[in-house]
Order: sequence, then C-alpha cells, then structure tokens
Amino acid sequence: GAKAVDHSEKSEYSDRMSRLRGVMGAEALAKLTTSSVLIVGVGGLGAEIAKNVILTGVKACTLYDKAPASFADLASHFYLSEADIGAPRAEATLPHLRTLNPYTSVDVHDGAVDAAFISQFTVVVVTESSYERQMEINDACREHNVKFITTDAVGVFGRAFCDFGPDFIVVDPDGELPRECVLSNVVVDQAGIATITVDEEKRHGLRTGDHVTFREIQGTVGLNDGAPKRIVKVVDGYSFQVDDCTGAGFDAYVEGGIVTQVKQARTMAFRSLRECLANPGDLMIYDFAKMSAPQTIHLGFAALDEFQKVHGDFPEPFNADHQSEFLGTAARLHGSDLDDAMKVLLTELCRTCRGRLNPVSAVFGGFVGQEVLKACSAKFTPLNQFLYMDFCEALPSRTDGVKFAVTRADQVAPVGNRYDGQVAVFGHELQEAICNQSYFLVGAGAIGCE
Repeated sequence: GAKAVDHSEKSEYSDRMSRLRGVMGAEALAKLTTSSVLIVGVGGLGAEIAKNVILTGVKACTLYDKAPASFADLASHFYLSEADIGAPRAEATLPHLRTLNPYTSVDVHDGAVDAAFISQFTVVVVTESSYERQMEINDACREHNVKFITTDAVGVFGRAFCDFGPDFIVVDPDGELPRECVLSNVVVDQAGIATITVDEEKRHGLRTGDHVTFREIQGTVGLNDGAPKRIVKVVDGYSFQVDDCTGAGFDAYVEGGIVTQVKQARTMAFRSLRECLANPGDLMIYDFAKMSAPQTIHLGFAALDEFQKVHGDFPEPFNADHQSEFLGTAARLHGSDLDDAMKVLLTELCRTCRGRLNPVSAVFGGFVGQEVLKACSAKFTPLNQFLYMDFCEALPSRTDGVKFAVTRADQVAPVGNRYDGQVAVFGHELQEAICNQSYFLVGAGAIGCE
C-alpha cells in the first residue's frame, strides 16, 4: 500500500520562512532557496554576513578562509574564542554556522578560488582581501554572470561595493504593493492630455514615469480596462497627467474610477570593480552633514591597500612615519594636496584601521546580507555601487584632558586578550570602563539577541 507522507518537516520549514515570505513574496523566496553563496574571508564581518545569509534560507553557503584566528579577531567575531587562536577561521566557525538553519547546506572550501569554482555560485562575497584579489574575483564573476559583493569594516569605517553585472533586471524595485486610489475628477484638454485628480483623503503616491491602469470610470471610458498602460507625469500630491487621450471614449468625466499602479521591472547596468576604483563617479551620501566624506573614505581605503602592499599590514596607530606615509599616499592618489577636513578623517582611519568592532561589522554585515537577498531574488533595488560610512562620533576625543582620550601608542597596544580589536580603537581605559558595566536587556528576540 501507499506509504503515509509525513508533512511535519515541510510544515516546520513553512513556519520558519513565513515572515520572510511575507516580505519577499513566494516567487522571490523560491529563487532565494535555490541560490548558493560563497563567502571569502570569515573574520567578524564575514561571520556576520554568513549568519544573516544562512538564516534567510539560501540553498548553500560556502566559506573560504585559511587565515589563522587571532586575538584581534575576537572583539568582532561572535563565534571564535581563545581556544580557536591559531585555527583556520573558516574551519573554527563552520560548526556554529551549521546550527543556524538545517535547510541550508554550509561547508568550507579548501581548494583554489578560481573562475571554474566561482562559476558554481549565484553570489560571491569577498571580505578582508587586497584590491588586486578583489578585482581578480570580480573579473571571474562577470565572466560567468555571478553577482559580486565586496565589503570591509576597519576601525570606525566601512565600505561595501556591488556588481551584479551589465544588465541586472530588478523585477520589483521597492517591494511595495501597487498603489491604488479613487478618482475624483478627470479633465482632458485639446492636446489630449488628461489631468487626473484623486480623492483628497489619500495622496496618490505615484512618481513621474510610473505606469498605471484605470477601471470603473464613467464618462471618460477610454481610460478604462483594455486601454494601454499609461505613463504618469506628476503634477502634485493629488493630481497627475497622462497623454494620448484623444478620439472616442474621452467624453466629459461623470464619476467614479480607480487608478492602479503597474509595477515595472528595471534594468541596472553595473560597472566592474576595476572601473569603479579608477573612477568611482558619484558616491552615495549617507549623512548630509558629511557630504564629502564618501569621496575621502574611498581615497582612504585605496591608500590603505597601497600601504598594505608595501608593509604587509595596516599602519600602526600613532606611528608618525606610518601616518606620514599613509597621508602622502592618499595625496598622491588624490592628485593634489589634502585639505584639513580630509586630513582629519584620513588620520582617524589611519589610527583606527587595525581595530575590529562588532557593531561596525553588524551594520555592514546586515547591509550586505540584504544585498545578497537582492542579488538572489532580483527583488528590491540594490546598492549602485559603492557605500562608504564612518562612525567617528563614537571615538573619544583625542585631545589631552578629556575622559578616555587616546593620544599615545601604549594606550591602544595589544595585550593578547579578546578585546585587542576594540582596544585598538577606543583604548584600554575605555575598555576597562566598558567591562565594569552591567546591563539588563528586556526582550531577547532577533533584535535583542543582535
């Protein structure tokens, strides 16, 4: 006889994914659950991204990182402990990540990360790698139509970059339900342009260029079902115009009518990392009080890469020679002298870049996790193309006489414990004050646990 089917596992999976389905929709979720992601670099930021990606339920997540865990990793890496020092970071992180979601396959890759290997994935995410290595992987991704993201979080600074190929189609740019409004009037002029007014209780919420359809209009019936989609030109929050309203069916408006937005797919053309590093173009402004900061931080990360090529590591904090060389490299890449505002921001980057902070990793790990979802599902508009941020407001003043001021190298020197990555930014005195705090957390759901 037929064997009874146990639906318990299917039901558990459905329950687990119900909230994500409500946000993404069934079609986008189906794409997500057949996608595979490669994460290169499993430090604090890489682990954060992996955690987020695995929880969303992708088919597979592969980790690549042979670098040994160090004390500097522990401040930002929630899965490594003192017992893991010296062990490969990917291997040490793997058992913990596997417990997050039984429906996602999580493995470590130990071979070469070449074009043939990269071609197996939907998305590749790269962290803690040189620009040269990032460009190599990005070139391979573009060759095989694999989406590419690179990101880093150093000190109180972070960067992210997306390249989803030359013709990435976003099927739903904002994920919102189509807007719908009741009409209150339609006026067609002699040129065949209809000015449409919606009920004053609700703004139409449309944008110029949106496509719409109409139904249930009495009088100006030529706009109703069966007519071609119309392109909107917004007049104000309660009225808009559509054209080509001539001929039969465009008599005087009588009453009724509903306008419905028709969501349109959008094609985005991404440039390669190689192109964008040479000419970044306009960068996203994340804070209107820091209009020029993204360009300066872009320059700073390029200077860090140049410095690391020469010295094998980032500048030492409060090393005058390293700081002078770093600022000189930034000026050379900039092509002219640095102004005072640039010097201040770049000096903070130089002094804190050896630090690793969990909150900065959480911000960029969460952001990049969302970009992975967009790459897999083609839903929601992705980053185009760079994001740079700084959190310098979190730094204690570096002037003498201020509480927790950090002005000397010995105040940020590593001592071989799990807070070295945080001390490199904030200093021993502030770290000691943090360790003496007690907190009471009410609510330990996703937000509370994060």
